[in-house]
Amino acid sequence: VLSNCALLGMLFDLDFSEPVFYCRPSIDVTFESVSDVYKEKTIAILLSGANEDGAEGLFYVKRQGGVTIVQDPQSAQVKTMPEAALSKTDTHWVLKDEDISLLMEAIVTLNKNYIV
Repeated sequence: VLSNCALLGMLFDLDFSEPVFYCRPSIDVTFESVSDVYKEKTIAILLSGANEDGAEGLFYVKRQGGVTIVQDPQSAQVKTMPEAALSKTDTHWVLKDEDISLLMEAIVTLNKNYIV
C-alpha cells in the first residue's frame, strides 16, 4: 500500500490519506506541503505522467510565490500531466528535459548559500 508524502517541518511524513486523482503518493499533496513550509523558496517541477495529478499542487506553489516549471508536453513521454498543469496555471517555465536540468544547475549555482 502506497502512502501520500507530505513535508512537516524538515521531515517527510507518509500517511494513508485518500488518493488524489487516483494517485497515492500524490504530487499535489507533496507540492502543497513543501510550499506551506518554504513558501516563495519552493521550486516545483512537473514532468511526464499519465493523469492530472500535480496541476493543483503546481497552481498552489505559484499562488504561494514559488517557482513553477513544467516539462514541455512535446518532449514528455506521456503528455497528460504537463498539459493538465498548463491548462490550470501560467507557469514560469515550460522547458524540455535538458533545459530543465540546465535551469536547475543555474539556480543552485546562483543560490548555493540560500538553499536549505
